[in-house]
Amino acid sequence: MNEFVTDLEKTAKTTDEWIASSASAAESACREGGRELSSAIGKGGKAYKNVRHRVEREVRSANQAMHHHPYPAVLAGIAAGALIGYRAASLFKSRTA
Repeated sequence: MNEFVTDLEKTAKTTDEWIASSASAAESACREGGRELSSAIGKGGKAYKNVRHRVEREVRSANQAMHHHPYPAVLAGIAAGALIGYRAASLFKSRTA
């Protein structure tokens, strides 16, 4: 009977050690995953700031071009509208025919 109890105690101790080591491994994996996620979020934020800065710079440049050369800009807009309108009308006409 003593051997049976001793064997049960050994089994319980081994099980406790296994659970503790598994929990420790899971905790380490979670920490590492958290670090990687945090790093990816940081890099994404930097990329967003870079893209936003470039877009703002290009918008300012386009705005300056519009103010320095208003007539060509207006003519380009009218031409683009005319081409889009012509294309839309031809598509509509071909569908009804």
